[in-house]
Amino acid sequence: MKKILLIVLTAIVLLGCINKPKPVKHAYRITDVPQEVIIAIAKDAVAQMSVLFPSTKTQIRFTHVASDQFGLAFIDGLRTQGFSVKEHAPAQTLDQVLADHQEQQKHLNEDINKVAVGKNGLIKLEEPDNSVPLSYLLDHTRDNHTITLTAGNLKSMRSYAIEGGELRPSGHWINKEP
Repeated sequence: MKKILLIVLTAIVLLGCINKPKPVKHAYRITDVPQEVIIAIAKDAVAQMSVLFPSTKTQIRFTHVASDQFGLAFIDGLRTQGFSVKEHAPAQTLDQVLADHQEQQKHLNEDINKVAVGKNGLIKLEEPDNSVPLSYLLDHTRDNHTITLTAGNLKSMRSYAIEGGELRPSGHWINKEP
């Protein structure tokens, strides 16, 4: 009887280990940085984006998933500031990419047969995607933090230090163009 009970308990434990949820790809969690620090850096990053681009006229397109604490605060701040934000879609399998491509080709062929002509007799062209591609990297050690924003061809970086329990910029924003 004890052997059967031991086997059943072992099987339950093993089944519990097998069904662990898989981690989300392209997302990370900052575990050792206080939320107030993350929010302060996100607010400063939003202010920098407002200096670089007119908020009400700019659409931001994230080039990676921004589901970490910084990314969520950053997206919220950008939207509050007036930016239009297009979040990155989750990664797709090769089969999904091929199916999407085939669907787009099908619609493209249909659209070629139905060329839209405006009132003035000119062909209407689809607007190009003028959104600004944006990615970020928040790097940190125990008391130092660095944010790197890559918006289009422009890279902006700023470092921060914890002094007296408060987050303070270690200098000005550094902007680099290729």
